[in-house]
Amino acid sequence: MSLAQAITQTMQAHGLKAAQVAERLGATQDRATFYRLVTGATTAPRLSTFVQLCIALETSPSELLELAEVWSPDTPGRVGLDDLRLRQAFGQLRALPVEGKQWAAPLVAALATALAARGERSVAMDP
Repeated sequence: MSLAQAITQTMQAHGLKAAQVAERLGATQDRATFYRLVTGATTAPRLSTFVQLCIALETSPSELLELAEVWSPDTPGRVGLDDLRLRQAFGQLRALPVEGKQWAAPLVAALATALAARGERSVAMDP
């Protein structure tokens, strides 16, 4: 997958439109550069541009590079869109008030246990 595709899919996973990401970049980066990245016209951005883009996308540089299949760490496993969607969902859970977290935690644990029992994951999450 290209960097442009990885950026687009990350935006989709976070429910963001290009205009929203460009707004998040604000005055720190040239919006035209961002749009060139999204369209694939630019494939090798400056490091500062790339880091600011990752901040705007709420993802790490390593995750975006892994998704673009440009870089892979020595650790096993790859970051995929589902990982980004899970991170977004857990971010929403962390933002809940205490009562919401108390209500949600057993549901998430039960879901993980049920999926592990079905063989969807090799390791069950501890509640």
